[in-house]
Amino acid sequence: MNLLVNVTPLQASLTGIGRYTRELLARLLRDPEVTDIAGFSDVCHYQRPALQALVDHADTVTANGRELPRTARASPVEAIYAAVKPLARNIPYARKVRDGIQRRRLQRTRLKYQQYVYWEPNFVLQPLDGIKIATVHDLSHLRYPQFHPPERVRWLQAGLEKTLSEASRVMTVSAFGKQELQQILGVAPDRIAVVPPGISDCFLTVCSPPALTEFRHRYGLPDKYILSVGTQEPRKNVKGLIEAHQRLPGALRKRYPLVLAGCRGWQHGQMDSIIRRLVAKGEIKRLGFVPQQDLPALYQSASLFAYVSLYEGFGMPVIEAMASGIPVITSDRASMPEAAGGYGTLVNPEDNDSITGALRDVLEAGSVVDEAGLAAASAAARQYTWAASADKLKAVVEEVG
Repeated sequence: MNLLVNVTPLQASLTGIGRYTRELLARLLRDPEVTDIAGFSDVCHYQRPALQALVDHADTVTANGRELPRTARASPVEAIYAAVKPLARNIPYARKVRDGIQRRRLQRTRLKYQQYVYWEPNFVLQPLDGIKIATVHDLSHLRYPQFHPPERVRWLQAGLEKTLSEASRVMTVSAFGKQELQQILGVAPDRIAVVPPGISDCFLTVCSPPALTEFRHRYGLPDKYILSVGTQEPRKNVKGLIEAHQRLPGALRKRYPLVLAGCRGWQHGQMDSIIRRLVAKGEIKRLGFVPQQDLPALYQSASLFAYVSLYEGFGMPVIEAMASGIPVITSDRASMPEAAGGYGTLVNPEDNDSITGALRDVLEAGSVVDEAGLAAASAAARQYTWAASADKLKAVVEEVG
């Protein structure tokens, strides 16, 4: 089995798609049944040793500014490209010229790897010949186009039609995602494979009380807090969560401030002034991007996890929080009930009273913790493993190749 992968999602702070790509590649690179894996990005390709280094150090890129091994560093061409790319957006016809150069480079890459199955982990296939498979994580750009930049919606609408016609198989991350592909885009069910995300190994370790105390001190966190993890953009409904939190009784709100972890996303400016005001009052703590190695302690230190997104293809933070053994509140729609697996509390994300009521019910329960329920939820979440997901991806590659 030979695989060619677009590794562009690994070249930024790893969130959903980047994490998904990294974890699956890490397992496939260790699999003795995989003959070879190569990668390519916007400006170069990676043979197996360089790809292994990129995967091994994908988290290191954003962790404390540590230097990468030479095999994992950006080449001079990549560094120049990364610097020029934002400036070129405002130059007439720059995108057209860039696309033409990319097409020629990609065809040279394809000639080098003619016998490889090409996997696109980020929705839209690149213009490469040969056998191709693609992962379509969700269809939020069709369900909620107002929650995306217009250029992203145009890119997905134009690219997905061609992708679905050319791909030998289409993969998605949940049964809900498969249903969406069938109902909205008319993809035949036998062309769709479900390859869900998994729980990273770091979430399987229980942090000691001293380690949690040190973590809270390092991040300036209180002993008790409500946690939400995700990019701060309209689709994630951070505004609704903040408004619901503000409706809690004052004493409860002060005792359990809201901690927001995740990068600022599209249209984050709408929330910045509100968040700054509540940060000053001590009712919100904004952490920004949190490296992977700190996430287990972040979850395990929390009193409650709230993830009230309006639409998700899966919702990885839901199973991460469940695996960490803390109560979970999430949305009653899209893929979130599937991720929760019958555990946690489901709320209407468009009804702030529903969110507030769930927050209050869990927080006021206080010391009355359903240990058996949390243990069952953790066990259910841990059924999602990256090893099993990598096996499913490998099966798709072997079938089409």
